[in-house]
Amino acid sequence: QDFVGDESFVVALGDTIMQPTESPTLIHRLIQSHLSHRSDCTLAVCEVFEDEVSRYGIVRPKAEEADEFEAEALVEKPAKGEVPSRYAIAARYVFNPNIFEAIRRTPPGMGGEVQITDAIGVLLRMGGKVRCLKLGPGERRYDIGNHQSYFRAFIDFALMDEEYGYTVRQYLQRKLRGLG
Repeated sequence: QDFVGDESFVVALGDTIMQPTESPTLIHRLIQSHLSHRSDCTLAVCEVFEDEVSRYGIVRPKAEEADEFEAEALVEKPAKGEVPSRYAIAARYVFNPNIFEAIRRTPPGMGGEVQITDAIGVLLRMGGKVRCLKLGPGERRYDIGNHQSYFRAFIDFALMDEEYGYTVRQYLQRKLRGLG
């Protein structure tokens, strides 16, 4: 809070990496939306499969969804039957300093930790404006918070690499044929 003062700021959670696209970048689009709508929080969202919603913070849109929309509520790791949508928070945020008061008002959740999703919910209840921006075409979120998703991300990025992708692909094909 001392560092950002009265300025808006970007938060990118370290357990998520993004497959980038051409310009403008996701962060650039988040900042532009945040400033143009004068939001208290602007966050990236991506649609997830129904069986994955319980692993993420999920947004309940205020109205019909477009590429950008306002959030009515957020639910951290909803239980089956309590799922407000399939829009998962994609671990990229722009906040204004009002988030700090919301964090102070947020009780600890599971594990005794204050969850940012819960703090954004408090921000909404304080009358704050929370906007959501869907990932664009070609953008993909990689949750690398567990071994399986980390391995998938590593393989995907290795295969996309211009210099080494071909040799990685050849190696994987040999391994899958039992030759390596």
